[in-house]
Amino acid sequence: VPDCVVVGGVGMKVNILSDWGATLPEYDLKRDQSLERHVAAICQALKAPGGKERYALFIEATLEYIRPEDLANMNWSLQDGASIRLKLRPEIIAASAVKKLNSGDAESKKKVLTLMKGRLKDKEFGIKFIEMDGIVVLNRYIQELSKSKTQNLLGFALTTLECLISFNIGWDSLPPTFVADIVPFVTST
Repeated sequence: VPDCVVVGGVGMKVNILSDWGATLPEYDLKRDQSLERHVAAICQALKAPGGKERYALFIEATLEYIRPEDLANMNWSLQDGASIRLKLRPEIIAASAVKKLNSGDAESKKKVLTLMKGRLKDKEFGIKFIEMDGIVVLNRYIQELSKSKTQNLLGFALTTLECLISFNIGWDSLPPTFVADIVPFVTST
C-alpha cells in the first residue's frame, strides 16, 4: 500500500475496487480524515483516470455512497473487509448517459440502454438522470424506436423506463400524451 494511502487515525479496513480492475486491499478508511482526502489518496494509488473530483466511494453491499458526514458519525461503520468501489460520481455518469441518448449516434444510444438497467440499481444515478431530463430524452428515443422495427432496443428502452418509474420523481416533465403514446408499445411487446 503506497504511503499516500495511510492517513492516520481510527478507521475501518476495507477493500477498494475500481471499474478498471485496479484494487487496493485493506485500505484503512480513517474517521479523522475527510472523505475528500480519502478519495484523493485512493485515486492516486489506483491511478484513476481524470481528476479526483470526478470520483466517489460506493458501498457495494448497500448500494450507497459514503458521505462526508458518515466518517464523522461514530454510529456509522463498515465491517472490516467490506467492498468499496471507487467510481465516477453519479452526476457525471448521468450527464454522459443523457448526452449519448440525445446524440445521433445509434451505437452510443444502444450502449447506454444496455447499461441502464444495471446503473439504475444506483439510486443516486437514477435521481441525477431524472433531474437532467433523462426521462424526457428517453421518451423521445422510445418514440423514435417505435417508428423503427428495432423491437429489442425498444424493449431495453421500455425496461429502463419501468426502472425509472420506481424513483417517483420527474414525471411532471413528460407530455400529457405520454401514457397514451406509450400504452400501444407496452401492450404489443
